[in-house]
Amino acid sequence: MTLEPLIDPSSEEFKINKSAMLGHVAELKKRTEFITLEGYKQKGVKLSVRKRIELLKDPHTEFLELSTLAGYRVYGERSP
Repeated sequence: MTLEPLIDPSSEEFKINKSAMLGHVAELKKRTEFITLEGYKQKGVKLSVRKRIELLKDPHTEFLELSTLAGYRVYGERSP
């Protein structure tokens, strides 16, 4: 049994959806980068939490950070 794709990548609807999704992904990356860098600058610590985790974990072990955007815009422009 072969599954046939239901999506037509050449359709106008697909192109619009793809463009919108790429915009959302770019915004997510921008916000995540801001939160990552801003948290480090605010604390005035020698190493950020993310850098400390990077140093603690095994070199070839993947790390998945959950809830990166938790508290985003809850405290104004800064995240705790």
